[in-house]
Amino acid sequence: MTPEEHDTVCCLVSHLPHLIANAYLWGVLKERKKVYPLAGPYFRDFVRVAGSNPEVWADIFWTNREEILERARKFKECFMELCEILENNDAQRLLEFLKTLEDRRKEL
Repeated sequence: MTPEEHDTVCCLVSHLPHLIANAYLWGVLKERKKVYPLAGPYFRDFVRVAGSNPEVWADIFWTNREEILERARKFKECFMELCEILENNDAQRLLEFLKTLEDRRKEL
């Protein structure tokens, strides 16, 4: 594996999920007094990595920032596609989207 391939894979399986979890938790903070008492295992699982060792993660984010930014932009496109499906009330497309993901997840 080349160093570039390593950076891409690490970004996809670790760095980007950390970035997303941190951004999500940051967005919830203003409402945490309402959210935290009702937060169940799924919420805790999703944000588990948020706020992990700030010194280590700041270094990782800076070191691999170009790859992280590239992948974050691609994630944003996918996220916006899903939002567009919801905005357009396209139930069929949503179901197809989710079924495709179910099939791909089973490959894990």
